[in-house]
Amino acid sequence: MSRKRCCLNRQKWQFCPRPTAVSLPQGEPVNIVMVATDPKGVASVNLAINEEPFDTYLLENETLFTAVAPWQPTEPNEYVIELTAVNSEGISSRTATITVTVALADTANRSVGDVNAELRQDIGELVSDLRQLPLPDRMMELLVFDGLLREAQAVDAQALVDSGPWANAGLIGQVFDFAPADFAYADFLAVARGAVTPAFYRPLTGDMLLLEQTEALPALAQLGYARQLIYQLQDHNFGLDSLSTNELTLDAALALAALSEGEATVVQENFLTAGYLPLATAVIPETFGLDTAVLADTPAPIANWLTFPYDVGDDFARTLYEDGGYAALDAAWANPPQSTEQILHPETYLAEQGPALVTLPDLQPVLGPGWALATENVLGEWMLGQYLSQQLNETQVETAVTGWGGDRFVIYTNAAADTVLVLKTVWDTAADSTEFAALYPNYPTRLFGSSGELQANGGECWQGENERICLYQSEQETLIVRGPEPELILDVVAAIFPTQ
Repeated sequence: MSRKRCCLNRQKWQFCPRPTAVSLPQGEPVNIVMVATDPKGVASVNLAINEEPFDTYLLENETLFTAVAPWQPTEPNEYVIELTAVNSEGISSRTATITVTVALADTANRSVGDVNAELRQDIGELVSDLRQLPLPDRMMELLVFDGLLREAQAVDAQALVDSGPWANAGLIGQVFDFAPADFAYADFLAVARGAVTPAFYRPLTGDMLLLEQTEALPALAQLGYARQLIYQLQDHNFGLDSLSTNELTLDAALALAALSEGEATVVQENFLTAGYLPLATAVIPETFGLDTAVLADTPAPIANWLTFPYDVGDDFARTLYEDGGYAALDAAWANPPQSTEQILHPETYLAEQGPALVTLPDLQPVLGPGWALATENVLGEWMLGQYLSQQLNETQVETAVTGWGGDRFVIYTNAAADTVLVLKTVWDTAADSTEFAALYPNYPTRLFGSSGELQANGGECWQGENERICLYQSEQETLIVRGPEPELILDVVAAIFPTQ
């Protein structure tokens, strides 16, 4: 028997004591929470109190068993609660034991200080057992005031802006029309991710910051703490460093973040389904720790960029979990999704259909002196949809992005702050490429308020006030070039599509 645990639930909090001695006031109702896991299947679970049978569960070889048994000790005494499980091969587990001392109710002399220390320890045991992953032997938990918590959140938000997928957000947001050029991304992330929460795990330092409390955490705050513990489990067992690295493409970083947040949501839901907290079995958005009021006043593509992992990741993680349990999620960390296409369409991930590698030539010699490569990245199916949704309706966007196979974009800048954007996309079929090429013209037409003009080299261009956008298609590929001068665009297209 790989794991089993017997815990008590006392109104709104739980404990799996370490050591196994607990004191309770006489007459206070509690729940005995039982967890047993075995990859070969659990056949039966037996609960006894003072060697007298209390409850027996006959199972159909479930790999994970959870149950809650109400109990109300009416007499002062010492009670020994024992839980034993038997697996499908008839092998009995060691007995999980809790010794409970029931005394006359007396709350006058209860200790004060870190009033939630025991509660957090017990939630940690439950989350670790449920997810079937170990927490660090030494968990760094620091009690802080809300000012220090906000300061740490601000530091981590700035680190996010300085590296990883948000490092070039300002330039990307400008050329794809996501936000004005002067949009303050650092301020946005600091405020949006600065909602005061009872706990805040920091992968950068490995610390869990805890907001000082004078009372026991309510159920919703406990659920929020459980989510932070899930992040700690992920970091300890798989590592979250890659979420803030420049080595991942924008698309792959969003996909990995979706795995992290999606798994956290699935484990939270399982935590609630197991009856550990008196809450409905639906994850409460407040446990995400995001300031939704700030998001409402932010340009939609930027707000959606931040919330994508939370909004979409749970469906992806749930698909994996339903397909293969927690083992499937472990495997996903070993072989992470590489694109938002795989997040949006989990069947592509399960079928190991990764994105195509798309390349672009060095365009600096083509653009000439004064131009330099500012950034190069992969937009991905989801961000491409966000781009189009600014001018196309939902049906048009869905049709246009369906069949995305891979892409790459580059942004070049000069001393005058001009930009040249090149986005090359590879589609699954020529028909998908044609569909995109048929729908994309709606974007520059509505953006500039002008009709497109067919070009001698086979493209179509739209003229704005100080720039133009051109579209080209060649079999399963499409090319979008956005720049200040027609001659530059022609030279760029000739370097990528020599036959155009």
